[in-house]
Amino acid sequence: MKPLGWLLGGLALVGVVGGLVWSRHEAEGRPAEPVAVPAGPLGVGALGRVEPAGRIRTLNQPGGLSVTRLDRLLVTEGDRVSAGQVVAEFGDAAQKDAAIIQAEASLAQSRASLARIRAAGRPEEIEAQRARIEALRFAESSLRRDAERAEALVPS
Repeated sequence: MKPLGWLLGGLALVGVVGGLVWSRHEAEGRPAEPVAVPAGPLGVGALGRVEPAGRIRTLNQPGGLSVTRLDRLLVTEGDRVSAGQVVAEFGDAAQKDAAIIQAEASLAQSRASLARIRAAGRPEEIEAQRARIEALRFAESSLRRDAERAEALVPS
């Protein structure tokens, strides 16, 4: 390398180091100016995903994953009620009633199908329909138990 190249490289290095020293000295010499912040509620607005630091324990109600909520409360504290009086309506009562009606309709359809098969006299089809009827009876009784359990869980 030529002596002129060394000289220019050295001057550039001295200039960079001098600039860094001067900027650091300039920053230390001036005190920071306080900034006025308007009083009011502070908050953070952000998009993203919140994840817990620890484990989460979730508890479900006995009826499963669905949550039964009261839609209307028909009495107030201190009212006198009689046996059999409706005191509240569930938010999902229509869905539960529809499920019971659907189970009853399926049961009736299977019974009619069993009657047709019995008239035809095929034993293997009769057994298959009996098994289907038993399964539908179990489903209907299970839905009724769930509805009764949900009604019993409502605080009165």
